[in-house]
Amino acid sequence: MRKIFRLAAIAALFTTGGCVTTESYSWLPDDVPEDEFFEAMTYMQENLHAVENTRVVTLVDYSKHSTEDRLFVVDLKDRQVARMRVAHGRGSDEDNDGYLNEFGHVEGSKMSPDGFFVVGERYVGAHGDSLKMDGLTDQNKNARERRIVIHGARYMAPERKKPGRSWGCPAVSQGDMVYLNAALPGSLFYIFGEGPPPERTFARGRRGYASSLVP
Repeated sequence: MRKIFRLAAIAALFTTGGCVTTESYSWLPDDVPEDEFFEAMTYMQENLHAVENTRVVTLVDYSKHSTEDRLFVVDLKDRQVARMRVAHGRGSDEDNDGYLNEFGHVEGSKMSPDGFFVVGERYVGAHGDSLKMDGLTDQNKNARERRIVIHGARYMAPERKKPGRSWGCPAVSQGDMVYLNAALPGSLFYIFGEGPPPERTFARGRRGYASSLVP
């Protein structure tokens, strides 16, 4: 069944002459970051050999405050979007104001990485069922070595007014993790955005990612 949908998804990506068009996704809700969604779709189109699960695409918009829903799982088959809060790293928000101020890729920095990733295998770790991540760009290719993973955390519980910070991982509530464990393995995961928005010094989503995989 997964193979059938993958073939259908690949065909759909190329029905407009090899281009992803806004008309194809007019159903996308307004709160989903549109530019970054199409960047992710284009990247997936150019790297289909690396993305086994083409049913969903995940976007993490760290320009938003940590109290907001800023992780979006776009289900391309059912045309639905799951939204949830997601933590950023302590090293990316040293003043703990709820905004990610800077991305980082150095081991031990406790900073959140950015760029394109493919979600890896499930495993059981210190936070229970978790998902490993593999970076697909030059700057984040050490994500697995840094132990950057998707996991549930008590400090992301819905009843907490202000979520906690991770050691660089995109952590979610333990309830949301149940859904992610089932939906995300093998799919594309795109992290972007620094906040708060008035202090941003670059064009949103235009970070010059290469479309080819690192060796």
